[in-house]
Amino acid sequence: MADRTHILFLCVGNACRSQIAAGLIEVLAGDAFVAFSAGVRPAGLVHPLAKRVVGEVGGSLDDASSKGLEKFLGAGAPRIDIAVSLSRRASRRYRTSRIGAPLIEWPIADPIAVEGNDEDRLTAFRWVRDEICIRLEDAIAAGALVAKPRASARRFEKLRSLFSDDKG
Repeated sequence: MADRTHILFLCVGNACRSQIAAGLIEVLAGDAFVAFSAGVRPAGLVHPLAKRVVGEVGGSLDDASSKGLEKFLGAGAPRIDIAVSLSRRASRRYRTSRIGAPLIEWPIADPIAVEGNDEDRLTAFRWVRDEICIRLEDAIAAGALVAKPRASARRFEKLRSLFSDDKG
């Protein structure tokens, strides 16, 4: 499909949030998007609880791997039409990159930071999954993430207004 939007999800370690988002967009929108994920300091693994919570809603991260933002720079890098950052740190690093695609900021707490027993940690991962899912569903329904390269300025501004930084 030539008209698929190439979307890059970013976080710090590319172990949880950005992986969850990439897995969810495939569940929510099927083949309408080509999803990528990256981290500014790749952890080197996809967290098992991220795999679990995406699997609970019909997705899979079985083939996912933790990778750095550098993979999306330079010759031979995949085309990126829009980037969605799930952490402020990743947003700062993206702005200094040369990718150039519009950036949407959806800062969400990192579930890996949650301490406690296994159930507490699983609850945190499910909360993050559900929060990302809500944001993706709303953005797709609003037409803000359309399956066309280089989202129009109007659609980009619509998405930005839906999820301004003051919402968390």
